[in-house]
Amino acid sequence: MVIGNIGAGKTTFAKALHDITKIKIYHLDNLFFKTRKEITPHEEWVEFVTDLSQKETWILDGNYPNTLLIRAERADTIFILDPPIVSCYFNLIKRNLLYLLLFRKSRNDSPLFNFDLFEFGIYRRIWQFKSKQKEYYSEIFTMQKNIYHFKSLKETQQFIIKLKETFNEPK
Repeated sequence: MVIGNIGAGKTTFAKALHDITKIKIYHLDNLFFKTRKEITPHEEWVEFVTDLSQKETWILDGNYPNTLLIRAERADTIFILDPPIVSCYFNLIKRNLLYLLLFRKSRNDSPLFNFDLFEFGIYRRIWQFKSKQKEYYSEIFTMQKNIYHFKSLKETQQFIIKLKETFNEPK
């Protein structure tokens, strides 16, 4: 399970985990947003995530506090990406600008990119996340799980390098 602030690098990290382990990855943003403006209704979402987390193996990328404990209870390993807020802002701006440059259009119609570069609310949510993080994760830290709490991009990169080495060792 990969969780953290908007722009923390959850999707990039989850893709790297998938590339190494070959475990199926599910990006919750892609599943939650039917269109940019249309989201999955709460009851349907909770049922969907519950069913998804019952699978034997998975990598789930996304925060979604209303289903956090459902996923955490089934996860054997939890990765919390917790870089500085400035990094989250930078990543959000970078991915939006890259999308604009590559596709020459706004992300407004894409459920994959549900945040607009010029929406003030997204920046406020990133800023407020640190204060809400204790509320979101307090129960997770009490669980008997493998929990990795990365505070920088460098820490996540070092973990991925070590994981690759572990998977590439001769058996």
